[in-house]
Formats: sequence, C-alpha cells, structure tokens
Amino acid sequence: MPFAHASSMLRLPTLAAVAGLLLFACASASQPTTPRARPAVGTIDRAASRALIERTNAQRTQRGLQPLRRDARLDSIACRHSRDMLARNYMGHVSPDGVRPDDRGARFHRTLIGGFGENVWSLSGADLRGDALAAQAMRGWMNSPGHRANILSPDYTHLGACIVHQGRQSYRGTQFFARAAAYLADPLPYRWQPGAMQAVRVQPQGSRPAPTFYAFDDGGADKPMKYTFNDTLRAPQTPGTYRLELWFLSSRQGDYQYYDVAKGPRIRVR
Repeated sequence: MPFAHASSMLRLPTLAAVAGLLLFACASASQPTTPRARPAVGTIDRAASRALIERTNAQRTQRGLQPLRRDARLDSIACRHSRDMLARNYMGHVSPDGVRPDDRGARFHRTLIGGFGENVWSLSGADLRGDALAAQAMRGWMNSPGHRANILSPDYTHLGACIVHQGRQSYRGTQFFARAAAYLADPLPYRWQPGAMQAVRVQPQGSRPAPTFYAFDDGGADKPMKYTFNDTLRAPQTPGTYRLELWFLSSRQGDYQYYDVAKGPRIRVR
C-alpha cells in the first residue's frame, strides 16, 4: 500500500492567504498518536534492506532523477514499523493503535525538518533472501501506481528501508522516504519543561536560507504563534504535545514575503 498524503511543507505569504501545498506527509485532524516501544520481533535481512535502496536509486537514475541519500534514522523507523507489522500480524500504514507514518517520523527522527512518505509490503510462504527478496518487493511496488509514484518522486531526498522476516516464511518490508528541508545539528529533546529554552543549530539543505521564524503547533484549529528564530527555541507554557515548525524565506514579490514552512520533530511539554 502506498502512502502519499498532503503536506507538511507549506508556502505561506506574510500578507496574503496560503499560496500552496508541497510534498508528502500525513496531515491528521485527530490528535497525534505517540508510538510505543515494543519488543523487537523478527530478523532484519540487512542485505535485502540495502538492496532495496540500491534498486530504488537504480530506478531513479535510469529516469534522470537524483538518487536518494540513505539516512540511518529512517532505516531505524522503517525497521520499527516492519517489526511491528510482523509482531501484530497486519500490513498497512496505520498501526492498530492509530500510529501513522507522520507520527513515526516526528517522534523518532529527532533532527529532520521536512516531510515523510512510506511504502509497505508483505510476503508469506516463500524462502527468499538478500537481493532476490528486495527484487520481489520492488517488482510489486513498481507495478503499483501509488508505490511507484513514491519511488520516483522528485520531491524526496532521503530514504530508509528495512525488510524483516520470521523463519524465512513471513516477511514485512518498509521504505520510509523523507524530503529534508533542513537538519538539526543535534537531536531535539522530546520532553520539555514549560517555557524551557534550547539552543539549536539548523543546517538547511541545498540553497535554502537559514530559518526566519519558528513555531510549535499543537495540531489544533488555531494557527500557532510564530517567533523570530535566533538559534534558540522556547517551549510553550501550556503542557501538551507540539510539532516544531521552521519558516524559510522562499521569495519576495513586492510587499509580500513567501515562506516554506517545514515541520520538524514532535515534543511533549509537561
């Protein structure tokens, strides 16, 4: 099943309405669900996981697209989801307790600022390993329009992948994609005291400038208050769960300034 949903990257003007939506990430009207730690189930086929990334990049470069850079934290998120699907005997993007791809990315990738996407896969009753196993998964994904669109999306920049198995008879695989607008130099803490301050260093990707503003979004109907970014973040005073947003100036048109708004890690204030 492919996961390609509307965006955590928004281009916003300072004096006008929302200009547009970019990228792929989950946008849920419900409160975010925090993934829970569970015992590891299944064995990672590291050769197959590595081959998934190699085969993905081969498909992209054949079509003139940039290869995706491997990100070890995305690998870890992909393995966590593959193992969860195997342990609880399901196959999908939303776990039985409501955890979505964007929840996983926001909770467990503590340095990436951007959006996420996901492909998942399952196989039973076969004894495959290594590149042959990766080839089987890629064949299915490339024959599915939604999965293929994720693999060949020009918006994504990074990838993690993981195939796990139980007794070489039951398999689950996950590709976890990211569009990185920036990285934090150090992981952002998850737990914060109300009003706590944290120095951060932002490393924009490509030609993107340093962020101008930041905000913490609680997922509610009201727009979050934005603050000038000066290499320091201040946590909200009200306890709750929030998602970091960074605002990057993208263009100027007369009196208007347009920003790309990219979401980062989720935090909990208590």
